Amino acid sequence: MRPLIARPPTAFTDDQLRAILVATAAADAASPGTTSHSAFLDRFIAGVARATGRIYGQPVYVRLLSAARIGRRPSAPTWSAAIARARTLPGLLLPTDVSSAAAPAVSGIGQLSAMTAGAGVPVTPPVPDDVTEGLREWKMRVGIAEATARNAHTRLAALESAQAHWIERATSAEAARRTAGERLTVVEAAHAAQAAALLARIDALTVSVDRLSGLERHLRLQTDQMRQECGQQAQFHRMRAEQAEQALARERTQTDALRRVLGNRAPTAG
Repeated sequence: MRPLIARPPTAFTDDQLRAILVATAAADAASPGTTSHSAFLDRFIAGVARATGRIYGQPVYVRLLSAARIGRRPSAPTWSAAIARARTLPGLLLPTDVSSAAAPAVSGIGQLSAMTAGAGVPVTPPVPDDVTEGLREWKMRVGIAEATARNAHTRLAALESAQAHWIERATSAEAARRTAGERLTVVEAAHAAQAAALLARIDALTVSVDRLSGLERHLRLQTDQMRQECGQQAQFHRMRAEQAEQALARERTQTDALRRVLGNRAPTAG
């Protein structure tokens, strides 16, 4: 009886799992909807190949999609056509043996059975395929979950660092706000004092203006009164001047008449 020789189980490193998750999400986002399976599979298989350097069979890809929570379910012909297209693309794969990766690998129990059979130990029946497939799927999910958890811890550490940075900035801003508030209080007090001084000065100027307005009215009244008095005095003196001129004219007339009378009398007396 020929011993059973099992292939090594399909395993991925943390970096490969992270790259596969990123490639799966990018392929799903680049091919929205459930009708673009061919375009999605081309991008998905190419992304897995870039992450691992290998092309796998449909079961491995199906487990990867299930572990990544992708609900796409392409048909078997669509899978076969997509894998065939991927194998024909130049430069997609690194130099590896892809024929052995076309089918899913079994667990290490088969290899242990082969070793015990070669040593004359009765061969233990292999584990059923459905159990092996379930174990591999759960191991893959656990690996993806661990990688996701590490990424989450890394992001959480970055978020905590950013939170500490923003808390420090907020503390500085709060201190600056308090300082600005104190300065604003001082400025407001100085402004209030200046405003009170200005109001007092305005009140004093208002009183002075009122006084000057009363003085101006008084001076205006006095000026009007003096103008009236001067006008009356001018009219009186004008009348006196006219009367004096009239009296002077009468005196001149009388003087001329008297001179004529005296002139006429002078020759008679001689």
